[in-house]
Amino acid sequence: MSDDQNLRYARQLILPEVGPVGQARLRAARILIVGLGGLGAPAALYLAAAGVGTLGLMDGDTVSISNLQRQIIYTTGDVGQSKTDTAAQRLHAANPHIHLQLHSEMATQENAPDVFSQYDIILDGTDNFATHYLINDAATRIGKPLVWGNVERFAGQIGVMLPGQNACYRCLYPAPPPSGVAPACDEIGVLGPVPGIIGTMQAMEVLKIILKVGKPLTDYILRLNSLSMEFKKIKTARDPDCAACRNQRNITPAKGSIMSATLPEITPDELRAELASARPPFLLDVRNDDEFAASRIEGAYLIPLPQLEQRLAEIPAGEIVVYCRSGGRSTKALNLLKSNGFTHVRNLTGGIMAMQTTGDL
Repeated sequence: MSDDQNLRYARQLILPEVGPVGQARLRAARILIVGLGGLGAPAALYLAAAGVGTLGLMDGDTVSISNLQRQIIYTTGDVGQSKTDTAAQRLHAANPHIHLQLHSEMATQENAPDVFSQYDIILDGTDNFATHYLINDAATRIGKPLVWGNVERFAGQIGVMLPGQNACYRCLYPAPPPSGVAPACDEIGVLGPVPGIIGTMQAMEVLKIILKVGKPLTDYILRLNSLSMEFKKIKTARDPDCAACRNQRNITPAKGSIMSATLPEITPDELRAELASARPPFLLDVRNDDEFAASRIEGAYLIPLPQLEQRLAEIPAGEIVVYCRSGGRSTKALNLLKSNGFTHVRNLTGGIMAMQTTGDL
C-alpha cells in the first residue's frame, strides 16, 4: 500500500482482526449496493471509507428533495440528478483509491443475474417488497451472500443470507403481504437516523463477511425499536419448502414486481407507443409534489395518492395509465379507481424508474 493508504486505514490496520492481510481482502472485494437511499447511502460511505476495492452502485432513480432528510450522501444541489452519478462523485471524493462500477438502472428479473454475478456480496438497500423478493431470489439462485435491511417509522431490521447455509428472506417471509397491509416508507414515514443505523449495520455485516471475523447475522434477524433504543434477536431457520432455495418456478410473485401478472399493466415501450398515437391515454402521476417537480413523464397529470379519492372528478372517463416511482402507490391508486367505477385503468410496470431505465425520459 502507498503511504497515503497506510495513513488512511491506520485505525483499522492496527486491529489484529484486520491488519495488512485483512486490508488486502477488503481491497480485493467486490460489493454491489442495490438502492442508494436511506440504507444504501450510509452503507456505501462506510464501505468506501474502509477501502473495499470495488463498489457497484445500482439505482435507476434521481435525487428528490424528500430524500435529503435521510439519504445523507446527497445535498440540495443534487436534486434531479442521477443517484448513481452523484453518489459516485461523493465516494471518490471520500476515497480516490476505490473503483466504482455504476449500474444506473433498477434491478429487474432480467438484469439481476448478470449484474449480481460480477460481485462477491450483495447489499439490499431498497425500500419495497417487490424488489426485496427479486433481489433475494436472484442472489439465492446464483449463490451470492446477501445482506438485507428494511425500515419503517421508528423501527428497522437486518439479516444476512449465505446461500445454502441459512434462511433466506423468502424462508422467513414466504410471500409478500397483500397490497395495503404493509405501507411503503413514503406513506407511513421514517425518522432519518433509523435507516442510518440499519444501513451502517449492513456495512458492518459486509465487512465481517469479507474479513472473516466475528459471526454474521445468519441465525437471527436483528430488530431495532429506536424509541426505546432496544434491539431484539429473533431466531431463524431454513424453510425446507422455500421456493427460492428449492425451486424458482414455485415462487409467488410480489405485487408490483415484474413477475406479477395479476394487475392490468402496460410496459414503458407500450406506453411510449400509445402516447404517440392519435388517442393517447390519460396519464396519472400519483407521486408527491416534489417528486413530480424533479422528473415527470411528459403530459402527466399530478394527483398525489393521499388526495386521489377527493379529486376523482378531475379524472376523465376512458383509458387511464397510472404510475408512481416503482409501482407500489400506483397499485393502490389503480384499485381505488376501479372501486369507483373506472374500468379502463392500467399500471405502468416499474413506474417512472422503468421509464428512466429504458431512456424514455
